[in-house]
Amino acid sequence: NPRDPAKSANGTNSSAAELPSVTDSRRSDLSQKFSQTMDNLQARALTASQTLNDITGYSSIEGIKKENDALEVQLAEAHVRVRNARQAYKTSNTKRATTQREVT
Repeated sequence: NPRDPAKSANGTNSSAAELPSVTDSRRSDLSQKFSQTMDNLQARALTASQTLNDITGYSSIEGIKKENDALEVQLAEAHVRVRNARQAYKTSNTKRATTQREVT
C-alpha cells in the first residue's frame, strides 16, 4: 500500500493543512469561544494591572527611579569632567612653575 507523497502522515494534503484558514475552519466553536474569552481576559488583566500600579503609586515610583538613573549618569559624567579639569589645571600649574624657574 504505497503512500502518496503529496499527503501528510494524517492523510491530508500537507499544503492545505498548513493554511491558517483551513486550520481555523476546523476549530470547534467552543475552542474559538475559549480563545476569545482568554484574549479578553488577558486584555482586562493588563488594564487592571496598570490601574493597580497607578492607584498604588507604583507607576510614579518607576518614573522616579528612571529619573534617578538619568541623574546618576549625569553625575558620573560631571565627575569625569571635574577630574579632567583638575588634571588640566595641574598640568598648567606645572608648566607655569617651570616657566617661572627658567625666567628667574
